[in-house]
Amino acid sequence: MWKYYCDCVSWPVREVRWLIDMVDAAREITYRTFASRVDRHSLRLVSNALGYPRCRLTLASDRYVTYHRSVLRGERAYYLRHSAIEYVFCKEARS
Repeated sequence: MWKYYCDCVSWPVREVRWLIDMVDAAREITYRTFASRVDRHSLRLVSNALGYPRCRLTLASDRYVTYHRSVLRGERAYYLRHSAIEYVFCKEARS
């Protein structure tokens, strides 16, 4: 399972090139595929932080959220884009 790593706003400055390359190489995928790959707990935390429990929308039904598969540092990664911010999920949480 891929766990939440970081969003692009909080991305380490020394690693910004990795983020740019990841976005450039991305392929859009469905919510269903995304949700089947990432850790449910991590996805729930991101969803809660974005305020979905307080509104009628869900991540799955929000047509303005997109889901992507890509490569980060040579490894598969997934991310969702919400309000032009990428929320990145990696195979292992990196620090």
